[in-house]
Amino acid sequence: MPFDIYVSYTRSDDSEHTVRNFIDDFKRKLKLHTGRSDLTIHMDFDDIDIERIANDKIKVSENIQDSHILLPIITPSYFTSSYCALEWDSFVRKQQLQSQIFIYPVEMGELIDKVTKFNIEDKLDEDGISRLKQFRKLEHQTLSWVNLKHDEQSAEKNIKDFVRKIDVALTKIKPIHRGKKNHHIIDENIEDKTRKNKFEEIKIIVGKEERAYPDMKPVCVIYTGGTVGMVREEELNRDSQLKIGEISEVINFIPKLKELEFDIDFFSYKTPLDSSNITSTDWVTLADIISELYRLYQGFVILHGANTMAYTASALSFMFENLSKPIILTGAEVPLIELNSDAEQNIIRSIQAAAPELPRGAGNIPEVCILYGNAMIRGNRATKKNALSTTEGFYSPNFGKLGTVTHDRMSLDHKLIRKALERYDILEIKRSLSTHNIVILDVYPDMDMKIFKQICKYDSLVGIIIRTYGTGNAPDVPSDFLDELEKLIQRDVIVINLTQCPEGRVELRLFETNARLFDIGVINGADMTTEAAYCKLKYLLGNFAYPADLEKIKLMMQIELRGELTDSAYTIKYNKKRDNTLVAPTLKGTAKDLAHFDPSTISHAVLRIQGIKFTEATNVLPETDLHVKFYLNRSTIDVDESESEEDIYYRLCEFRQKLEYQKSTTMIPQISQNMEVTEKVRRLIRSETKLVTMQVVSTNKHFFTFDSMRLIIFTQNA
Repeated sequence: MPFDIYVSYTRSDDSEHTVRNFIDDFKRKLKLHTGRSDLTIHMDFDDIDIERIANDKIKVSENIQDSHILLPIITPSYFTSSYCALEWDSFVRKQQLQSQIFIYPVEMGELIDKVTKFNIEDKLDEDGISRLKQFRKLEHQTLSWVNLKHDEQSAEKNIKDFVRKIDVALTKIKPIHRGKKNHHIIDENIEDKTRKNKFEEIKIIVGKEERAYPDMKPVCVIYTGGTVGMVREEELNRDSQLKIGEISEVINFIPKLKELEFDIDFFSYKTPLDSSNITSTDWVTLADIISELYRLYQGFVILHGANTMAYTASALSFMFENLSKPIILTGAEVPLIELNSDAEQNIIRSIQAAAPELPRGAGNIPEVCILYGNAMIRGNRATKKNALSTTEGFYSPNFGKLGTVTHDRMSLDHKLIRKALERYDILEIKRSLSTHNIVILDVYPDMDMKIFKQICKYDSLVGIIIRTYGTGNAPDVPSDFLDELEKLIQRDVIVINLTQCPEGRVELRLFETNARLFDIGVINGADMTTEAAYCKLKYLLGNFAYPADLEKIKLMMQIELRGELTDSAYTIKYNKKRDNTLVAPTLKGTAKDLAHFDPSTISHAVLRIQGIKFTEATNVLPETDLHVKFYLNRSTIDVDESESEEDIYYRLCEFRQKLEYQKSTTMIPQISQNMEVTEKVRRLIRSETKLVTMQVVSTNKHFFTFDSMRLIIFTQNA
């Protein structure tokens, strides 16, 4: 129950109702001088037994949490009472965490006897002395009743000043909600998969829970562990070691919960996790929990350790399709129990952001997000920025913030937030995540190729994410690295190229060393974070048949699914392995499927032809003038006829190059070419375009073949 004023005193000091009589007089004076008559004052008249402290601890904590002003009756016995110490420490901690909390001591006994020179400090341990020092710092708001009770005139004046100070404090305090409790612990073993009918039982409990705000769905908070829930093994001993706290202990350190104008239901893992130990199995467990509880709540908050938070957020973002409600991950760098903790503000802000039904709320965020410090960021765009920063622990290197907290108010950038579907009943959970082996590898100077080759030998390897230099460049001298990658791709291993740079993206158009990776079949990871690329690959491998759907998986890796990419890449590809690549002197390519996309979103397009080789007859020539034209969806091109206006309309691009053979080999070197074709592709690709054909024409009738040709169309995602 909430109280305006909590009276803390020892039973021995009230043997003759001394304290009780003072409180009665105090209430009269409070009404007389301030007009307040409806205040609730907590004063426990039961016998205080030290042995009962452990059993009554929860009761004391609840009463303390729901009160704003502590009125401690200070006597020598107050500082030697374990029960009073518990009340004092609980309130001091609450005051440290919350601004609108006040302590107004009433000194009723001499702490230093002027005759015997008795000093209470001589009987106190270190913690007791610390409490005594805290009390003495409150001298300006202490009523020294021990010196006034025999001086009626001074007593009247001082108690008048005292109650007016309390009146000012009460005016600053937000009115206490007198209704039902707005936060509830529903289940403390939510991850247990062995309990039959678990969620049916939970749904019944949730339905029967008495609500402070029955007109709104509650918010669901799932506590998985992490720094956010660390508490001391001995609550009153600041030197004791930290441990993972239970959810009831965590809630006790979040007094602002009761100020939220909606209900919050807490669920907890029985065995909270260190996030360093999180695996894909835990992601599936979390997704299952949210899926089962989805209809009951307006939004979800996951309390999670920071180490792997970006991985969990990325994985969940891919697993939920047609998400219409917020799923927000948060945690802390500093535990709740510490004075400089970032935990309470992160938790409160996340819970508020997960309440889109709140009339004065910021709005709905139907995404998996991370809220840390003052920033709300898309989960699959997040990465850890600072090892121990309470304000910038995570950031979104290539995408804007979805929301920013200023003066404790969340402002959302609705242009960046994905649109929610109106129907809540079409949520799909793709719970299959691959257990195949995926390796993440950084490229670096003098890398040991023996180790790399050994990794590549594993038959169980299905994916490798290489983090290369700059815009996606990898060493091509010596050729061992590219050779090994090509062998992997020929074994149907999926290879994805990401940049090592904190910001930026892999670019196909800039450097030849970059382009050669894609010539051998490496996938452009563009501006995905490492966490997003890893989780997306596990998701795709788990939901498509590998290796039967290999090309589908490769295509989907390059297409935006949940906002993880700025641009999607759609590729029309011809290569020697599957297609005729002989231009003699024309090539009419086979029809290729073009995945559906909105042509108005095309941002740029590139045509690359790689590994042009001339026939033997051409090689004996001292020089060759090569002139090649490329057409899209124009199968009637004839090299013997002049180019018509209609032909020109369908022409994508052309290039001309004069080449001399190498005297030592009498061979003309292989040619590769990148060509910008953005404007032509925008003109030729329509919404109804489903099949695409490419035509290659050697206008000076030289026969040649090529290793691969790709038309890559990039679309900008909303």
